[in-house]
Amino acid sequence: MELPLPEQITPEQWSHVTNTLILLWAFVGFMILGAGSMLVAHIVVPSLIDNRDIPEKYGKGRPFVYAIAAVAFAGAIFVFVSFVLHLEEFREIYPDTWV
Repeated sequence: MELPLPEQITPEQWSHVTNTLILLWAFVGFMILGAGSMLVAHIVVPSLIDNRDIPEKYGKGRPFVYAIAAVAFAGAIFVFVSFVLHLEEFREIYPDTWV
């Protein structure tokens, strides 16, 4: 059983591959945004406040940064589910034994 060559893949299938890769990169972006926000809100800001490197008033902004992290993680879950659902399109390109 041979795999299809790229010239055998239709433009519609290439579009599905492109959309799947965009979803994969969006997932990575959401995860980096969520993890960075959690890092700032949970570790960096309290540490800087304890060392008195920044004023305590900046600690009041931590819930906003936590909200950004929560939205980013929710977006990552949504994008990951969409990514997995788009992987079904690859069954048209490659046989089931290769997916």
